Parts: sequence; C-alpha cells; structure tokens
Amino acid sequence: PNAPYVTSWCRTTLPQLLPKQADEFGAFCTKHLEAILGFVREHCQAGTPTCDANLLAGFFKLLEASLAPERRAASKTSDEREQAQLARLWFVFSVIWGFGGNLREESRSKFDDFLRQSGLLKELNASFPEKGSVFDYCVAPETSSFVPWTSVVPAFAYDKEAPFFDILVPTGSSTCYDFLLGMLIARGSHVMIVGETGTGKSTLVQGFLNKLVATSEVGINPVLASFSAQTSAKNMQDLLESKLDKIRKNLIGAGAGRQAVVVVDDINMPALEVYGAQPPIELVRQTLAQGGFYDLKKLFLKRVQNTAFIAACGPPGGGRNTITPRLVRHFNLLWVPQMSEAAMQGIFGSILSGFLGAHSFPTDVANLASTTVAATIQLYSCMCAEMLPTPSKSHYTFNLR
Repeated sequence: PNAPYVTSWCRTTLPQLLPKQADEFGAFCTKHLEAILGFVREHCQAGTPTCDANLLAGFFKLLEASLAPERRAASKTSDEREQAQLARLWFVFSVIWGFGGNLREESRSKFDDFLRQSGLLKELNASFPEKGSVFDYCVAPETSSFVPWTSVVPAFAYDKEAPFFDILVPTGSSTCYDFLLGMLIARGSHVMIVGETGTGKSTLVQGFLNKLVATSEVGINPVLASFSAQTSAKNMQDLLESKLDKIRKNLIGAGAGRQAVVVVDDINMPALEVYGAQPPIELVRQTLAQGGFYDLKKLFLKRVQNTAFIAACGPPGGGRNTITPRLVRHFNLLWVPQMSEAAMQGIFGSILSGFLGAHSFPTDVANLASTTVAATIQLYSCMCAEMLPTPSKSHYTFNLR
C-alpha cells in the first residue's frame, strides 16, 4: 500500500539528492522499506501512534537533510567512492532514526537485532561494532564510518555562577538529540519530542535552542509556549501574532535570511472541547497544514513563513490527552528513553565534582564525589524498583525531577 509514495519520492526527489546513485538507492528503498515498516508494526511499541506514511515521511526528511549539499560539502572529500560510501551510511542512519526514533526502550533492542540481521547493512557495506545498539552510533564523515555518540560529546565546564537548574551536562544521548534537532530544524522540518516525566525533554529542547541562537549563521527568533488544560486557541494565536515578525499585513514569521523556531511544551495538555478536539492543537495543525491561520476580526488568511515547530510532551494519561494524528503527521517523532545509570553518574558526578572544586573543598572531601553520586543513584534505583504505587500510595511514582 505504500509503494506509490515510495516510488514517487524515488523518481522525483532522489535524483536531485544523488544523481549518480539514484537507481541504487531507489532499489534499496523498494526492497527494504516495506519490510522495515512491517517489523515495526508487528513487533515494536511506538511512543506515539503513527501511520505508515508518517514514518516514511520522517525517513525521507532525515535522508534529505543528511544528503543536503551543505552536509556533503562538510565531509571534506572529493573522492567519488568515499562520497558514495558516506551516502550509504547516511541512508542507514536515516533508517534508524526515521523508523526507530519513535520506539520505546524495549522495542529499540528488537529493532537493533532486526536491522543487524536484515541484510540491509551488508548490502550497503555498513557495519556496527558489537557493543551497544545501532542507536548508540553516529556517522563520522572524516572516516566514513560509524562512531559512538559518546566520542563526540563536547567538554563540560562547571560554572559556579550558574543556577543549578540551568546547568546542562552533555551526554551521548543529549548530543544525539541535539544533532537530530539541528539537522531537521535547519531544513524547516518539525520535530516532536516524546518521553516519560523526568526524562529531560524540556531541558533538552531548551539547551538546543540556546545553542542554536548562539551558533546559527542565520538569525533565530525563538518563541516559547507552554500549554495547560486552560490554554485556548486564542491564547496560541495571540502568542504567534505578538512574537513572530510582522512582514506584511497578511504575512508573519521570519524575514529573508532568518528563521523562527516555535517551541510548544506539553502540547497534549489542552482540555478537550465538546466534540473531542483540542482547539490550540487544531490551530497549530492549521498553521502547519495550510501555512497560516485566519485573522479573527477581518477573516483573511495570515500566512506563516520560515517557521519550524518543536513540540514536547509525555505519553497520554494523567491529564495528558492523545494527540490527533492530523497533527502528528507533520512531525518527525523522537522518543526520549529513561536515563541510564551511567548517564546519571556522568551528569551528577560532573556537577558535584565541579561544585566541590569550584568552592575549594578539601581533597579528601572532593574525592568522595563519585562514590556519593553512585550511592545516591543506587538508592534512587531501589526506590523506583521496590516502592511501587498502590491504591493507598498512588503518589509513589519516582523520577529524576
């Protein structure tokens, strides 16, 4: 049922991205994409429900971003064989995050096993180390190979003047999501970050936005919104009209050479109206689907240009509602897994070591940072495993927050 969509993309877009390898990659798409989709549907659990076209579109957007001229130029190689091999690695990378980015933790291990045994990696001459999963590796253009995300994590420097909740310690996971967000947002694609409470979704997005504003070559206009059960469609429209640049009477967004990035936190929180819709979400959907929204007084269409959306939310439940597929289809979906103990050790160990060093604690005290953090993490893990919620203690739901 998805063959017409895949065939159309391979005939129209693929030759523009890879003129010399269009036939080769078209054959890969025709042979493997349907099997990958079938496996995801039959054996995996998604963080957010999607349709097949949604996953295919996410894969295509990632591949287009990966093979963009500016990214190919950054590889610093003019050898055609190396360029061809690098394109194959980006194809595998796009498969991993296009079809597997929305999978929950337990399903990612199944997807890892399937991909290693599917024959796709052998056909593309791409190999992963045995250690870890395919989600733990990124493409290194310099060597045309896969390397661990942990090998490209930027260094952390403790700032004793920074408030505790503003301290961001980079990890392999945060570096991965930073890269994916940057690659997609630069192409004008929209991204939805989904994960359980306490996985650091808001912190991840805020850190990415701060870095984007500081380093982007184009002017960035960040717009922050946080939905609640009381948020109305008019609240969202007023925010967009006031924060986006007014270019003409019927055109808002960002001007030439600039980009607006709208971050919507807790996007699935608005209350349902009488017919089951969420008006603020429908306004966002209309903006993405029709390119704008209507002026409430004079009823003309206000178009929105050069604007990308990043949404963050938790799974349905506890006041959060299921998001309409009509909105979800516009986004690339990324599930944020629970933080591993190694990542927690790295984050809190770096903060505590930095704090003790910045405030000149004695050496014998500073040396206790690692063991103190390890003991705290062990206690936290025991609480999560043993102090489970019951009808009389329903508040026993622990997370890093």
